[in-house]
Amino acid sequence: MAVLFATCVAVASCPTIKVWASEKSESEKTKIGKVWLVVDADVGIKADVSGDVYVTPDGGNTDRYRIDDVQLVNDGGEEFGNTNPPEFEITLVSQDAEEYYFAKTGSSAVRLDLATTAKSKYDKVELISAKRQNDNSELVIRGRLIFDKKADTRKVNAPAVTGQESTQNNTDASAETVRGWDPAVKGRAVWAPVESAKYYQIFLVKDGREIGIMRSVYRTNYDFSDLLPGAGTYQFKVRSVRSENNAKSDWVMSNVMIVQEDGSFSVQGQ
Repeated sequence: MAVLFATCVAVASCPTIKVWASEKSESEKTKIGKVWLVVDADVGIKADVSGDVYVTPDGGNTDRYRIDDVQLVNDGGEEFGNTNPPEFEITLVSQDAEEYYFAKTGSSAVRLDLATTAKSKYDKVELISAKRQNDNSELVIRGRLIFDKKADTRKVNAPAVTGQESTQNNTDASAETVRGWDPAVKGRAVWAPVESAKYYQIFLVKDGREIGIMRSVYRTNYDFSDLLPGAGTYQFKVRSVRSENNAKSDWVMSNVMIVQEDGSFSVQGQ
């Protein structure tokens, strides 16, 4: 009995050993076939927001795989453009690793199309690579979104300030004579309109440093008079945001306004 008891204890304390049935070979599985994915996105489109990528499976074999993950893999922030297009990574997983597997990579395995709602934002979506992993039960796809040529931020017109001539049609009468600080009104910033702009973004600069928040303005002037923190040397910087795709121009710095301790001011460069 003592021997029997000791044997039972030894068995109970040993880890359980599971015996798995042998896995199927690839020749016994079904190929998933070419996957067709429809890509929608707003990356680099919304002002001051990096945006998202959305992917929807299409085609006749969507029951054999699922989308496990979609990630933006390069963070361009406001600097996304034709020279730095958004890139994304999609991970597809077999619905049943014992039944289905990814048999191919590259363009023979994947078709990427832009969603109808994305065609007004991007020119096309490009496949960069597709690679299999985890015994071919996963397919990792990398792609990029190409903006329409008009969305190239290098071609977005910047507002004219500090007396520069503008090639745009003036729609604000005050901008015809004043582009910079208004010499008649302390703290009133004025710039020439840009024909393609939806709105403008503007910062107040004191003694060479940005102060306050960036403001979005839907006109060609802004009154900083209640926001001037005492005496100092002031400028403002402004850029335009294109109406079609929110692409942004370069920042343009204004002329100088000097505010004295007694509240008087003078404007240079007019």
